[in-house]
Amino acid sequence: MISKINKLCTGCGSCLNVCPVCAISFSYEQNNFYQPVVDEQKCIRCNKCISVCPAINYKSSNTNIPKTYAISANDDIRRKSTSGGAFGVIAEYILNNGGYICGAAWDKYWNVKHIIINDIKDLDKLRFSKYVQSYIGFCFKEIKNLLDKNKIVLFSGTPCQNAGLLSFLGKNYDNLYTIDLLCHGNPAPKIWHEYLKENYDINQITNINFRSKKLGWVQGCSHWQYNSDIAFIETNNKDRKCIGVYYEAFLKHILSNESCIDCKYKYIPRPADFTLGDFWSFNKYDSKLNDGKGLSIVCLNNEKAKKLFDKIKNNFRLIKQINLHKKWQHLEITNRPRKNIQREKFFNQYNKNHKVTKSLNAMLQKHYDIGLLSFFNGLNYGSALVAYSVYKIIEDLGYSVLMINKKWCGAELNKTNKSFQFALKHYDNISKVYNHKDDHRELNNLVDTFVVGGDTLWWWSDVSFTENYFWLDFAQSNKKKISFCTSMAQDNIDHPLEKRNTFKYLYSRFDAISVRDSSAVDNLKNIYNVSAKLLLDPTLIANKEIFEDLVKESKKTDKKYLVAYILDTTLEKVKAIKYLADKLKLKLVFIPGMYYHYSRDKKKSKNHKNILIEDFVYYFKNADFVVTDSFHGTCFSIIFEKQFLSIYNNKRGSARYKVFEEFNLKDKFINNYNQIYTKEDFIKSINYKEIKKYLAAKSDEAKNWLKQTLDNPNVKTKDDLFYDYIIDLKQSLYQKSNIKKENKNLKFYLRKVYRKGKAIVNRYKINKIIEK
Repeated sequence: MISKINKLCTGCGSCLNVCPVCAISFSYEQNNFYQPVVDEQKCIRCNKCISVCPAINYKSSNTNIPKTYAISANDDIRRKSTSGGAFGVIAEYILNNGGYICGAAWDKYWNVKHIIINDIKDLDKLRFSKYVQSYIGFCFKEIKNLLDKNKIVLFSGTPCQNAGLLSFLGKNYDNLYTIDLLCHGNPAPKIWHEYLKENYDINQITNINFRSKKLGWVQGCSHWQYNSDIAFIETNNKDRKCIGVYYEAFLKHILSNESCIDCKYKYIPRPADFTLGDFWSFNKYDSKLNDGKGLSIVCLNNEKAKKLFDKIKNNFRLIKQINLHKKWQHLEITNRPRKNIQREKFFNQYNKNHKVTKSLNAMLQKHYDIGLLSFFNGLNYGSALVAYSVYKIIEDLGYSVLMINKKWCGAELNKTNKSFQFALKHYDNISKVYNHKDDHRELNNLVDTFVVGGDTLWWWSDVSFTENYFWLDFAQSNKKKISFCTSMAQDNIDHPLEKRNTFKYLYSRFDAISVRDSSAVDNLKNIYNVSAKLLLDPTLIANKEIFEDLVKESKKTDKKYLVAYILDTTLEKVKAIKYLADKLKLKLVFIPGMYYHYSRDKKKSKNHKNILIEDFVYYFKNADFVVTDSFHGTCFSIIFEKQFLSIYNNKRGSARYKVFEEFNLKDKFINNYNQIYTKEDFIKSINYKEIKKYLAAKSDEAKNWLKQTLDNPNVKTKDDLFYDYIIDLKQSLYQKSNIKKENKNLKFYLRKVYRKGKAIVNRYKINKIIEK
């Protein structure tokens, strides 16, 4: 039963304390947060855990209009307090009257646990904020035992922990006082512990302070994360380090428990007798209240709190009643932690790579393992799904990925671009839009490795508007550069001479190159003297499950149909496909290329509604037959093991189709749509058993190649290659122009090339090269 309410569970510990047979334990190993684990063999089905669970049975009898005060204690107490010292004053009164206090403290491993003290010497253990979910343990049982012995007890914790204690006790105790805090959310204890291990030697830590007052009582978070005077960890050698990205992630609710997203305890009435917190909204009432040393807000939620407050109010240096009625939004009393879309993405990524700092840096857009260059937002279903495949392959290897966002010709980044809308939904991290090649250089500060991976990225006709972008001309020499299954599309490359020399240099800077076209392997070797590994297209390498998941997101329900995915549509081609659909007695679902929907011809666009990428995959998954002139239409026919007919698309490059020769599917390919009327053998069923084995082996080969390449710590030394490039360029220009070496025009040619290619050679002085 407990497992059914995990999403609501706050880890308050009430069920742990009430279980009569100790069938419940608490652990953060499975879910990163403290949550109950039930031993079914011990459980006697008494349902006491359900009856005390505040997530199910919470109800407060406190007032809807609590009296509220701005207070500050004397300077000695405030120096040892996070805000105005209200907790210290209340706690000292309880201890001086023989009472006990239960609050959060660090243990020897720097985890946060609730402990019970009755000596004022131990009070410092409970002071200061600790932004980690606390382990309650069996404190509730101990508190009940003390209360039954007529001992005074003060409990301090988050609102949900107070709700858990009160629900566990089941009745009011006059000798119990409770404090709930203005809570910003409960960060995951497992994440905290792993973050410490990654960045510090836990055995050397001597102090952790999330809210130091060395610079005064400071509001705001923009500088907290990275200022070691405000949020720091100290070690034995007196070294002090700022807490860093963990703190920023906490402030942005990336680390909060799922139950914190829609907290049911942050309302009026509050669960505890007192509500305490920082009074950051003092300027809305009286700016003179703040002396820079700390100011608390105190809410008296019932008569018991008012009576105790009257006894101790003379111990405060400042008390001023504040009217917050209907203005509770000025505090975190009724504000829910906003849902941060990065939260789920962070935990998904961490659960894959088990690297807290790396995952946090990615979520907070500080740093990434991989910067991926692709046509992920281009107007093409195939290109979008290739990019998605590469992304998922790399992500499954445990790397954080930044999708580098470049605006392509005609590809507006708005709701009409289905590729971009798909990207916003399915990619964890997308960069800002880069429009100019000079802007790309800042990416060197964001990623460790650049991966070029996508559809037809090295097609020579794209050079005019990509500005050598896919050849990584902007990447620094100390950055690893990898090509993963990149395509040239065409059999022959006809680069101008000056481009060939540029590409020869740029290709030589890559640490590893793999391509999907066999002709590309030959071209790179023969023209650019570069070795490349031949791999399959990324859609054929990726796990089929990623496409199955996309199908589940589609709302389409069509059945018994022939899907025709045609990039280059003609009336004759459509008539032939309709003939085939009628022959097979199937409904025709016609999908033109995505770019077709952006045609200026409104009549054409009106006839073909733009479909989502998830719908595109749905149609292939559930088709009874497929006809396509698209390379990736063929890929998805094979992925989903469909009966299909593929028309060679020479206009878009037939070189890529050679990969299908290994599949023994020659009778499924035709050169001309007219063959649909005469050819019969393509209707025969395909036996996919051997194809599946082949794909599995090739997929493993590609993933292993990529993993070894990414894991290789060595980065190619590229600086010296510049000289080879200049020498080759000088020789090419000499041969082309029939200019003798002593001809002064040679300098002019070299300087001209230098000016055009300054992004590549800007660290070198051209005159020194010419003099050699």
